Amino acid sequence: MGKYGGDVLTRVETSIIINATPEKVWEMLALDRMPEWMDDLESSEYITEVHTPEDRYKVGTSAHWIKVDKEDHDMEIMESLKNEKIVFRTSPIHGVHMTGTFT
Repeated sequence: MGKYGGDVLTRVETSIIINATPEKVWEMLALDRMPEWMDDLESSEYITEVHTPEDRYKVGTSAHWIKVDKEDHDMEIMESLKNEKIVFRTSPIHGVHMTGTFT
């Protein structure tokens, strides 16, 4: 139940065109690479075992993030289709799970 008695669902969409191959963009979507392009992330370390480069994108792979403001949370891959789509879900941030999709 949301704060006002019902379920709360907010959808935010942003679209950009990146002048790079899908393979290059895919590399940057690994959980440990996101601090390189997300200004509010200080660090990211895998919680699950990662033995191969492909393991970084497997469903169930998760990482612990520490933000610049020292707030921390976990992120898990919920869906992954190589070079096409990846879906992440956070542990609660201020009581709310967030889901992000990159296509």
